Parts: sequence; C-alpha cells; structure tokens
Amino acid sequence: MLSEEILLVVPSTHRLAGQKHIPLREIAHEAVVIEKVGSGLRDLIDTFCQQAGITLSIPYEIDEPATLYDFVKAGLGVGFTPALMKKQANEQVLSCIHLTNPTCERTLGIAWREKHYLSQAALAFRQFVMDYFADLEQGIS
Repeated sequence: MLSEEILLVVPSTHRLAGQKHIPLREIAHEAVVIEKVGSGLRDLIDTFCQQAGITLSIPYEIDEPATLYDFVKAGLGVGFTPALMKKQANEQVLSCIHLTNPTCERTLGIAWREKHYLSQAALAFRQFVMDYFADLEQGIS
C-alpha cells in the first residue's frame, strides 16, 4: 500500500541539523535513542545498519515511539522516525534528515485470504484502509 521513508531525527542544535541527506554510516559514533529489539521499526533499522557496516551506540531504548522526540529534543541522542510522523518531529523543533547508503524505507501493506469470505464491513474497512494510505502516500511524496 505504501513505501515510507525512515528519517533521522536530530536536535536543531546538532552538528547534522540542516543537512538534507547523509549516509547512514555518518551516525556510527552518535548516541542513538531507539525502540527496543523486537519492534518492526527497530528490526528494520538494525538491518539497515548491518548493510551500512555500522553498529549503533544505544544508550536508551524506548517502549513508546512517541517519547523518541522528547529524548532527542533533550539532546540524549539522535533517532529514527517514519516519514508519516515527520510533522510531529517538526512540531518538537527537530531536524529530519534523509538517509542514504542504504536508502532507509519500509513497506506497509494489508493482507487477507483471497478465498476466504469477507463481510461487507470487512470489505468496506479494507477499501477505507487502502484509500487512506493512498492519500497519505500522495501527501509524503
């Protein structure tokens, strides 16, 4: 349904603030605030870092993604945010930076059994979700 970029979030006073694009390896020596192992986003970021040949320095692991911005704003580290959440980061006076080498993005989708009965409510919900994410993708492209 949607391919969504994963962005780096830094405090507005950080040395990387204002950069438009950086290679992922650029944060190899940065303190990173990140979700705990086992979250979907964390697993993706770990894979991206492995591809870039870096190991993150992680002083803080969080349970609630919404607290990431507070940690980063307080200068406790840099973090990662999905593009759909970029507005919240901007409201916190943070800088979002595009990552390269590798390009960091995730794919969101919806699945159902094709030969399984779907009620009218389920069909309507499926269509709503597909339309909603199509509209969102146009907004972040």
